[in-house]
This record gives sequence, C-alpha cells and structure tokens, in this order.
Amino acid sequence: MKTDFDLQRDLTPVVKVALSPFILVTNPKVPANNAKEFIDYLRKGPKDFTWGVGGVGTPGHLALEKFDRFLGVKTDKVAYKGNGPAVAALLSGEVSAMFASPASAQQFVASGQLKALASLSSEPAGGLPTLASAGFSGFEASSWFGIWGPKDLPLDLATRIHSLVVQALAAPEVKSKLTAGGIIPVPSKSVRDFADYVKSETDTNRELVKDLKLEIN
Repeated sequence: MKTDFDLQRDLTPVVKVALSPFILVTNPKVPANNAKEFIDYLRKGPKDFTWGVGGVGTPGHLALEKFDRFLGVKTDKVAYKGNGPAVAALLSGEVSAMFASPASAQQFVASGQLKALASLSSEPAGGLPTLASAGFSGFEASSWFGIWGPKDLPLDLATRIHSLVVQALAAPEVKSKLTAGGIIPVPSKSVRDFADYVKSETDTNRELVKDLKLEIN
C-alpha cells in the first residue's frame, strides 16, 4: 500500500542505535568455500545462479544491487514476500545465495544447511572474515536502527534522549545482548550527526531505486 509518508519530513531523527551487518550465505551446492572463491565464481556469470531477497526495495535487495555495481557484474534476483520465505528458498536450492541477517541464518549455518562466507562489515563479526580480508575492500552492507521522535521535536529534548540512549548502549549487559544477535552498537555522535546520516542514506537509496526503475509498493 502506497502512502505519502516521508521519513525526513514527518519525523525528527534523534539517535542512531546500531548496525546489523549482512552476512553472505550460500546453498551448499554453490562451488565456493570463501569470499574470494565466491566472487571469482560470480564473475564467470554462472547461468544457474540467482540471489534471493526478502522483497523489492528492501535493505538486502538494495545492498545486492550495490554489490553488482561494486563487482561490475549483473546478476538475477528473485524477490520473496519476506525474509523467511527467501531463506526457505535458499535452503531448498531454489536460489543460490543471499545477504542475510545473522539472526535469520545462524541456525542453518550451524547445522551445515547453509554456508556463511563473509560478514559484510568493516570488522570481522560472528567468527566470519570481511570482504576486505579476501582482497575486496570498499564494500559494506548493513541494516541499521535508529530512534525518531514526532515532527518538530524540540532540539533540547532530542539531545537529552540521544544522550540517554548513548549511555544505555555503553552498558556491558546491553552490548553483550546486542552483539550476541549480530548487532553492533554504534550510536551517532549527535542528533545532527544522525540527521545527516539519515539524509545521506535516504538520498543514496532513492537515487538507486530511481536508476533501477524499481516499483515499490
């Protein structure tokens, strides 16, 4: 359902909370056991290769489109109605690989039903190497989380909330619970810093959606 809601116009950004880096996971049939082997394989243009995504225009889908551009390739993508059906398709071999959240893929990686090849973060995470460590620096992909307030929220109140959230994220028990789920606490430096980040992310993704002529419902 389409709406006229605008994130930047109708809400006040308060604080960036955390990142959840995607992990590169494949069906075991894909002939690659690390990120370098996978990218070498992908660049050969295998005809039976397809990515799974949890919906058109989702963070995982847009990250894959950016990955294509980063590598200079063009790959086929199959969109499903949610991350769960996409993971199920990967497990069955209906699709070959996907950018998944750690939470959605960990149990299947642990059981050997899927292969995890890399964390798409700047630092090694979840026991997985980064793309940079495989010789492909310059690409990262994450979902991110933040807190917004109502439109025209006073700056002093937003700043106070920002400060309290930053304090909470610094607590060891909060950090440990987040990192256990593959989430990295990375609070913004200020309310303005988060507002600038939201604008940059929104503008970049809007241009990508326009360039790809995607129709997002």
